[in-house]
Amino acid sequence: MRACLSSGFPRRVATALSWLALWLGLAATAMAATGGIVLKLDVSGKVIACDARADFDAARIARVLGEGTQVGVDWDIEVAAVRRYWLDATLAEVTVKRRVRPDLVSRSWLLMDETTGITRRVFDVREAVRFLVRLDHFPVLDRSLLEHARPYRMTVTARKTEGDAARGWLATWLGRGSLEASAVFSLP
Repeated sequence: MRACLSSGFPRRVATALSWLALWLGLAATAMAATGGIVLKLDVSGKVIACDARADFDAARIARVLGEGTQVGVDWDIEVAAVRRYWLDATLAEVTVKRRVRPDLVSRSWLLMDETTGITRRVFDVREAVRFLVRLDHFPVLDRSLLEHARPYRMTVTARKTEGDAARGWLATWLGRGSLEASAVFSLP
């Protein structure tokens, strides 16, 4: 034991912990510096719908697509009944997977909605970026499944991926490339 103490073992541990704290602090700062999701709900129709816009860096997405790399955004939408003294009760979970595959020869982009299987080709990269980062009046839940004057929470999460390879476990664990927003609503 005396050999460990004299060899600087505690100093090495303290240095390693300091570097770890600095690294985690920088990662938290980088995550806090990203934008969020602008979320608007429409509860007036027969179907509860949402408009969502993820504040991902549109210029970076356009550059990555222009270089020939596939970009995808997975949208997860959850509606839960808010309960005061118990866990919230999940009523609906919807996942929307959107991908854009560039074709550098024709300077076009193939928009793929993997949830529905619908694809279309566009020739404007701004339209491709808009397809990825926006959900416009997206239907989520039938209004008849909800009770009047009861609070509900809709949570929307958007995760961006670049390329075909799966993201590393560390990026997934730290939540990099992921944005989230939630809103509480009730039926009138």
